[in-house]
Amino acid sequence: MRMKKTIQAVLVAAAVFALASCDILIDFFSDDEPKNTDNSLNSVLQAGQFYAQNLSTKQFYIVNVEKLTEGSKCEIWAENGSGVTLGTARSMANEYDNNIYQKIVDTFSIKNFDYTESGNTTPFSNVMEFADWLTDQNGKLTILLLDIKDGYKKQTDAYTAGYFFGGNFDEKGPVKDVRGAILYYSNGRDMMYVDTYPGKPGSQDSNATFAHELQHLINFATSIVLKRDRLMDTWIDEGLSSQAEFLYWNKNPPDRLQWFNADSCRTIAQGNNFFVWGNYTGNSILDEYATVYLFFHWLYLRNNKNSGLFLDIIKGSYTDHRAVTNVAKGINSSWSDWDVLLRTWMAANYAPANA
Repeated sequence: MRMKKTIQAVLVAAAVFALASCDILIDFFSDDEPKNTDNSLNSVLQAGQFYAQNLSTKQFYIVNVEKLTEGSKCEIWAENGSGVTLGTARSMANEYDNNIYQKIVDTFSIKNFDYTESGNTTPFSNVMEFADWLTDQNGKLTILLLDIKDGYKKQTDAYTAGYFFGGNFDEKGPVKDVRGAILYYSNGRDMMYVDTYPGKPGSQDSNATFAHELQHLINFATSIVLKRDRLMDTWIDEGLSSQAEFLYWNKNPPDRLQWFNADSCRTIAQGNNFFVWGNYTGNSILDEYATVYLFFHWLYLRNNKNSGLFLDIIKGSYTDHRAVTNVAKGINSSWSDWDVLLRTWMAANYAPANA
């Protein structure tokens, strides 16, 4: 089985719900301090086990699982005792196979490319095929349903609805830095994690998490295809995933607009927006997700509802704001200037007829 050597850039992309859904993206590099120093985990997983991450403590742990069903493009696994029924699992697999997969791949994946490594060139039809080749080579995405450890205690708390972890692209087992310290643990699979409590597997919200996290996976793998030295900036990756939700819903996800209009934390009015990502306390993290959705959707509308700009952003040579301005200037030449583009978008929120 061909496995990718240690990936230098690793990300965790997690979908979080409060009054509305959002996602958190964290990237770290192998020369950082180790994120997990627990040497007590099994170095080799047993059958029916996966590594998962406690998103509150950043520590990894082993979860016992069972495979409920397989679709043509995915496997559905569930934590033992999750309560997920076979019928629900089959419904989720069917939704992924027949609705979500093609929409997201068509929009966000580069197509028909060659990848060369160690002098050997391999052709791929899309990035999902490439991601599978890098990992378990079973032709299917692994979807793990589990009660994600995220500190959720009461109904008003935000909770993690799902996440994608780029470290799973490494060979299965503990991944160490040059000093021999454990950085994280890999399942050696192309996979995502979806919450079972208080998340509701099989619901539209849960299925929208598939779409959101699938864009993150494609974005991550594209960085490997293009041999970039860093991941795309968090706000851009999250903005693209917000549009994956739109494609799934085929309408504006209502929570994004509701959060922006209500501004419950009164922090948007104080200037909290996506372009300073993570500048928040408590539920005002949702400001970032509401505003980044509005920004990228505004670009889509200004591009005559042509979603091709999303792929242009992903496959461009930049990973920062220039990835956006380099594409936006094709809509309006003045938008090659980030300040002008940002001011125009902010004004559009208050005078949309003139935007």
